[in-house]
Amino acid sequence: MRATIWPDRIDILGADSLPRQKWEPLLNDLKAVHVPSVTAVGKRMAVTVGRSGRTDASVYRSTPIPDNEVIRILAKYGITASIGVENGPPRSDAGALEA
Repeated sequence: MRATIWPDRIDILGADSLPRQKWEPLLNDLKAVHVPSVTAVGKRMAVTVGRSGRTDASVYRSTPIPDNEVIRILAKYGITASIGVENGPPRSDAGALEA
């Protein structure tokens, strides 16, 4: 499982390998909140399932947390993270999660 950190979201590829009971604490640590019109009602992340069956998640960053702190939080849950490059996927394209 790996993550890419963007200015407005965190893309977690292979999110289905994180045990269900770990998601709430992870989302709490990331200070994730529901984002109307981007995440499902009452949900704090958007989830997509690719053609290969891999589940990916996007957590939108509405609370400023330094990137190095986000990397530390993700590492606590066994998620390897890197900071996205400027010419990476479009910020609002959920389909960009599928690699």
